[in-house]
Amino acid sequence: MTQSSGTSTQLRVYLFGRFRLESEGNEVHLPTRQIRSLLAYLILHPGTHSREKLAALLWPDVPDDSARTSLRTALYTLRKKLGRQLLQADRETAQINPSFPMWVDAVAFKRQATRFLNGPSPDPNTVNLELYAGGLLADFYDDWVLVQRQAFRSLYVQTLLDMTQQMRSQSEYERAIEFAELALACDRASERAHQHMMVCHIALGNRGAALRQYEACRRALRDELAVEPSAATRKLHEWIQQASAESPPVEAALTNLPIPLTTFIGRHDEIAGIKTRLSSARLLTLTGAGGSGKTRLAIQVAIDLLDAYIDGVWWVEVAPLADGNQLPRAVAKALGAPEVPHQKTTDTLVNFLRPKNLLLVLDNCEHLIAPSAWLVKRLLRGCPQLKMLATSRERLNVSGEHVWTVGTLSVPGPGHPSAPDQLLRYEAVRLFANRAAARRPNFTLTEENGRPVAKICRQLDGLPLAIELAAARVNALTVGQIAARLDDAFQLLTAGSRTALPRHQTLRAAIDWSHDLLPEAERTLFRRLSAFAGGWSLSAAEAICPGSGIEEHEVFDLLSRLVDKSLVEMQPGSEEARYRMLQTIRQYSSELLLESDESARVRTRHLEYFARLVEAPNPHLGFWLPDRDKDVWLHRLEAEYDNLRTAVRWIFEARNGTQDYGESGLRLAVKLHWFWFARARFSEGRAWLTRLLEASHDASTRTRALALATAGYLACWQGEFASGRPPLEEALTLFRQLKEGWGIAYALHGLGVVAMSEGDISLGHSRFKQALDEAREADDKWLTAFSLHFLAIALSYRGQHAQALSFLEESDAIREELGGNKQGRAFSLYHRARIARHLGDLPAARSRHAEGMLLFQQTGDRRGIGYSLAGFAILAAAQGNVQRAARLSGAVASLEDVLGSFLDAPIQSKYDQELASVRAELDEEAFAAASAKGRSMTMEQAIAYALRDPAPKSVR
Repeated sequence: MTQSSGTSTQLRVYLFGRFRLESEGNEVHLPTRQIRSLLAYLILHPGTHSREKLAALLWPDVPDDSARTSLRTALYTLRKKLGRQLLQADRETAQINPSFPMWVDAVAFKRQATRFLNGPSPDPNTVNLELYAGGLLADFYDDWVLVQRQAFRSLYVQTLLDMTQQMRSQSEYERAIEFAELALACDRASERAHQHMMVCHIALGNRGAALRQYEACRRALRDELAVEPSAATRKLHEWIQQASAESPPVEAALTNLPIPLTTFIGRHDEIAGIKTRLSSARLLTLTGAGGSGKTRLAIQVAIDLLDAYIDGVWWVEVAPLADGNQLPRAVAKALGAPEVPHQKTTDTLVNFLRPKNLLLVLDNCEHLIAPSAWLVKRLLRGCPQLKMLATSRERLNVSGEHVWTVGTLSVPGPGHPSAPDQLLRYEAVRLFANRAAARRPNFTLTEENGRPVAKICRQLDGLPLAIELAAARVNALTVGQIAARLDDAFQLLTAGSRTALPRHQTLRAAIDWSHDLLPEAERTLFRRLSAFAGGWSLSAAEAICPGSGIEEHEVFDLLSRLVDKSLVEMQPGSEEARYRMLQTIRQYSSELLLESDESARVRTRHLEYFARLVEAPNPHLGFWLPDRDKDVWLHRLEAEYDNLRTAVRWIFEARNGTQDYGESGLRLAVKLHWFWFARARFSEGRAWLTRLLEASHDASTRTRALALATAGYLACWQGEFASGRPPLEEALTLFRQLKEGWGIAYALHGLGVVAMSEGDISLGHSRFKQALDEAREADDKWLTAFSLHFLAIALSYRGQHAQALSFLEESDAIREELGGNKQGRAFSLYHRARIARHLGDLPAARSRHAEGMLLFQQTGDRRGIGYSLAGFAILAAAQGNVQRAARLSGAVASLEDVLGSFLDAPIQSKYDQELASVRAELDEEAFAAASAKGRSMTMEQAIAYALRDPAPKSVR
């Protein structure tokens, strides 16, 4: 049939919604629903059809003769009503005449949608969405109609989703939301449409709307399909929530991008250009002056690219880092790449990133240009699928680097008309108006205030930060007063350096002016807050900032005023409110503090506060804390880690002056021992301790002994046992001089770990036995449980299984008395399983391995998961299931690639022995194939496979 929408079309057929025919502008009525259904079927299924099939399809409930008679009548009626040329039919077949002039809404829509979905350069404007006026033949219930209705519905929704994706990629978020809403109106359980809307709301700075969209998605899926949102949607929701560092784990995250809380204004051409450049470049650096909006622009680009990288888009804040040595560890933490014993962090990162397709964003690199450039070069050289986006005030100067200079926002020139509609064409004016309305809801741009607003934007050179600071004052000043005060600020600036860039002068003028507006108490708090790095809590501010004109009860009110004036921002996403300064503002404030006579006092208070903060709820600093306390303690330290770094840095700076805080520094580092252990930050902890021990010769004997023991333990946790022995031996000597039983036991236990890990079971047993005696003598329950646990392991290695089990039970009982600890319980179960397997009780061994594995999974202990996988592999070999053992060995090898060698020497020996027997029973090709399957599994898949009941095999 000829498909045309022109006026010459003889017949127009509407199949979406209610069936309707028009011929030359007049509606045509067909007498029965079966006749209408026949016409629709023939239109939607062009080609020849047998009469027998058509009769059975349209009149399924009547005898064959009657059905054929009804079909003849229907065909006759169609010719009579619509013209003899409509149909081509003979005794056996019938079809629509392909050359008959006819326009059909469904056919037109299908053609347009298909072209859009499959075309090389799709344009949403080529699809007339209004054609889809409802479900196909909405009041028909034939079986064939139901199938076609669903097909057109799916085509309509898929077209809308593709249009949404295209608009997202072009940063047209409002239009993307419109398309997604149309899709949801047709299919409220379209999870992809909900995902699109969540991302679009975030891109527009509307976090509340994004969270509400998730709830709408969850309700729709439950109501329509009785299912929960997919893992991808939950990950997206967790990112938008900006949950604590402890949940979800990094491996389960979609991205760690900062959540924008304000609308992004303008820069559409820049975003498109940056994405185009990044599509061909492996490194793109956004450069520009401080306050030019590099960070916000990078966030917006990264959000747009969330769907473009299989392994995600990841964000690293470089600004809080004090030196280049911390940069690789910061990247590793953001990505969730664990430390590997005997391996540099940079090498670990290369190995971790080599197979991944992701975008890594480094924000604010300017103070660490050389280290950033070195790391970027190393990662790009070793990771072929990695792409990087950096922001910095200067280029990294790395080979292959592309640079995008972030310009200022567009501003109206002098003498520009003050009509609002003309002023709002400029990005800087739109930004000012948007932020001013957020501060004062009744603010609108008018003819009267348009000229001073234009002047403000122009005099601030269109710098986003400066404009936002200016707009924040509309709740206290008229725009005319703001413009006048900016004039005064620029006058003051002329006495500054003439060699500074004008943008820097302008930004300093904006901050100078903002600071000059503050009452004295607010100024005082403003400069004192610069002591914090990476953010702070209200309780921290109340502890550190009072004195000399500020009472403790006044801090909250003063802080709230600084938040209102955009000099401080509140960070969402945690139970307790946290605050931070933009980096540029903090630098400005830091200068004020250093110029004052209170810098040393404020920083000393900062050090003392965070030294107290690291205290765990028991004297052993969190290693086997009760489960109820551990997460809280670790999260608190995680949130304040940048402040802890700053406190340690202050120790070294103060030592060069008149005071020596080495004792405080060593104590702080000692208290962080188990935090470093839990977060696998062994290298950084050892680096702190090495420097502090070298610089703090006047520290007390006890503090030095604790610091040496901590350094020794950290070396052991990192697998460097030979490096751990000397400081542990020196610590033991000092503790014996002090006659301190707890310390003697602590050092002896560490030396027992060294001996065991080097394969000297007898020496390890002896040291654990001595440690246990000292711990009991000191009546230290925690260290008693700790020593019993490891003494039991040594006994089991010596074949004394009954006593080993007795000691494990005693250790577990003490731990439960102290409040319980899943991690300790999991390792106990592992060793109980190992002993059961050795004694021939394979069902008990499997049961205990399974229980321990689940606990390791709950605590996120990947080293423990590796132990359990190895235990399951040995168990499978003992059961004669060599294929299963080989596959599990592949999963263990995959973890070793990430963690390094993590098994103790005796367990490694047993594992290697069983693996050799498995290789002997399988040919090399079969073993390699099974092992490769294990390597290809994710950690979650490996755990599920290990926990699955194996097929029974003969036990050897």
